[in-house]
Amino acid sequence: VKVVASSGSALPGDLATDWMDHFGDNLYNIYGSTEVAYASIATPRDLREAPSAAGKPPYATIVKILDRLIVDHPHATPAPFMGPVIDNDAADRLQADVLDLMGRGGRALRRLDRKNPDKPFLTPALIDVTDVEKRPDAELFGPVLQMIRVPDFDAALAEANATRYGLAASLIGGAPELYDRFWSTVRAGVINWNKPTNGAPSSAPFGGIGLSGNHRPSAYYAADYCAYPVTSSEAEAARATIGVGLADPASAAANNLEG
Repeated sequence: VKVVASSGSALPGDLATDWMDHFGDNLYNIYGSTEVAYASIATPRDLREAPSAAGKPPYATIVKILDRLIVDHPHATPAPFMGPVIDNDAADRLQADVLDLMGRGGRALRRLDRKNPDKPFLTPALIDVTDVEKRPDAELFGPVLQMIRVPDFDAALAEANATRYGLAASLIGGAPELYDRFWSTVRAGVINWNKPTNGAPSSAPFGGIGLSGNHRPSAYYAADYCAYPVTSSEAEAARATIGVGLADPASAAANNLEG
């Protein structure tokens, strides 16, 4: 038996590992619905790490979603998913950065296209940079998703931490035990599970580490750096007492007369 496919809900208990212990690592658990067919696939490696894992969306699934995203001005019909980058200079820099990644060995699953060279509207790009040597550790402020394929979760954590930045990190999929490892290992100021890396609530601290922050988060903690401590000592009336160091009144008067 080369491949055994299971579909539906998560496999109960240790059924996945019991099967693979007896019949080999050939079990794939497929998640999805009637409408979407499959949304994610848990490989034998995923099931070894977490028997109840939902797996990961296949690459083609992500690409299909990218193809449907609408890029346009805010009043367009139908309503766009996203608008332009800030200006044409920013669009030019992003296109140059993507070309640099491609020249270093990156593989474009979806290109960063610009339909009108006079406007900063860019279609989302997905670049496989697994084989890029000495990947630039730089922030690309635009719709560019860089994908790195790794053999296991430990390697994924190492890649996630191989950066000078540290604002936000998210784990998509996996069991609670896997997220606990992610949370305790990854270096970031905002750490999410099955949530995007953007859109942090203002009711919580927001900040990062490394080049992404200074360990003084904003949002809910903004009052801590927008104010300074003030100490006050108060009384309803002015009173003063000197407990030591005062001469007797008579002695003080005599000393004055002698002077």
